Amino acid sequence: MTGFFKAYPFDKLALTDGTVRDTLGGAKITVRYDAAHRNAWVEDARGETIATIAAYWFAWQASHPDTALFSSTAHKESHHDNN
Repeated sequence: MTGFFKAYPFDKLALTDGTVRDTLGGAKITVRYDAAHRNAWVEDARGETIATIAAYWFAWQASHPDTALFSSTAHKESHHDNN
C-alpha cells in the first residue's frame, strides 16, 4: 500500500460504531477506533496491525496534498448500500 494515503479524523471515526472497513490502494483494511481512549489503529485483511501516523491535518496535508479524507457520512451511505 505504499504511496496511498488516507486520513481518518478521530471526530469522524467517533460517529461510527468503531469499526470502519475500507479499501486503500486496492487492499482491504479495517480501521478500529477506541472512543474511550481516543485511539485508532489499522489492520490488514489478515488482522495484522499496519503502521500508522497520528498527525495534525494541516502539517500532514502540506507534505501529502493528495491524501484522501475519510467521511463518516459517505461510510454510512456505502455501508447502507451493501445491506
